[in-house]
Amino acid sequence: MEKAGNNIDLGTVSIIRPVRLANGEFDTLQFERAAITMNNKTHLTVVKGQHPLEFMPPPAIPLDATDPLRILELLEYAGVHYLDPDCPAAKLGIDIFDAGRRFALESAPDWIGVDWDYTTNLYKIYGPVTSLISMKLFHIPPSRVQKQSIRLFEAAKPGMHELIMGLAVGYALRQGLRSFDQWKYYRPQVRSVTQTWPDRLARLGTGAIRLVALMMGRYPGRPLTEDDIRASDAFITVDDFLRQIANLLNTFENADFQFHALAEREQDEVMELLRAGKAYKLKPLSTFSAKGWMPPPLIFDDSPSSNARLINEGVRVVSVVNPVVPGKEMSDLHALSLRGRKAAARQMVAMASHTEGPAMIDALTKLKHGASEVQLSPDHLVPTPEGSIMILHDISGSVADLMIKFKEPQYRINTLIKSIIRKAGGMRKLAHSYAKTASLRNHVRRSWPQPS
Repeated sequence: MEKAGNNIDLGTVSIIRPVRLANGEFDTLQFERAAITMNNKTHLTVVKGQHPLEFMPPPAIPLDATDPLRILELLEYAGVHYLDPDCPAAKLGIDIFDAGRRFALESAPDWIGVDWDYTTNLYKIYGPVTSLISMKLFHIPPSRVQKQSIRLFEAAKPGMHELIMGLAVGYALRQGLRSFDQWKYYRPQVRSVTQTWPDRLARLGTGAIRLVALMMGRYPGRPLTEDDIRASDAFITVDDFLRQIANLLNTFENADFQFHALAEREQDEVMELLRAGKAYKLKPLSTFSAKGWMPPPLIFDDSPSSNARLINEGVRVVSVVNPVVPGKEMSDLHALSLRGRKAAARQMVAMASHTEGPAMIDALTKLKHGASEVQLSPDHLVPTPEGSIMILHDISGSVADLMIKFKEPQYRINTLIKSIIRKAGGMRKLAHSYAKTASLRNHVRRSWPQPS
């Protein structure tokens, strides 16, 4: 096998060196045009992505392969590359892949959910400042702004594609598959639970990110559509969440705003929506039942509020580090780069300059031993190992695409929430009704006969 990464055009490399601060740490937001080096070793090479993806016949690699070169060959097919098969980055990638594979084989639940943005992938939106500001200020920007183009930088989060492929391969082995060229028979059990929209995932899977098709049990290099994403058991998207939220709110309104007309979990979800006054970031667990899935037994996510909600519902959680605002909640503005293309590229490299990969291996060990929650923090981040490659995809879009597919549906839900609060007589009356219903159900629960 050739050295992993030799088929990448290294002539497109954009290489950067972080500045060492007085306290010995690295400020990854200050760059010179040189290699990202520490102790004279190149840690991260940034490579321009090639679009669209080309179909390649899948290699007949045993899914239980232990030969490092065969594992690297499989990862390379999945779009993960290293400068050298013997470099520290490749060794860490193999370890993460193997830990995921063993976890799925030995300890994994029926399925695993993985958030997409800033958990699986990194991205930044850049373009005309008027477009970016309009996307924040208006639910429907002026028509002249809607026609303007915007662009997204997108790249794999270091270590996460290796983990997801390892988990998926472990599940495939449990399903009876033996070789990677049987992947079309894989039934998705590692699922993306994401607030992004199907069209974006279809574009990524067609033009940039090989993992999208592989999570679906397909081979990369074939065009994907929104309908493919919606029909796949590999993805639950913002469309699914907003549809369920609308169903919950409409049911509540049609029941004359009576909480007892809803199931217990749905009562809590509706009250949370009313208190927040908006639908953004909420992933109602009732959505999974509506899609015909059991709720996720285990999920990897970077959102503190989403994770707290899941833990409260009894879901096992690995809280992943968000590289933009570690330990805090992302907002719309965090995804925007108002200073143009170069600044957006520098921000992408800054996010990829560290990894939680070693801590992720430890997290899987803790889950094996029964941990219900594993909290990763910025203290778990280490410099991206020597020999890492980040493939930076530069993808075009338009303001209209983003608004129509993402912002406009949320605006309609937010309008519905405000309407319900007004029709029901205000939040105080709704909060009193919810508290009364919750008290009643707790009383009924205490009245049940206790096991002897």
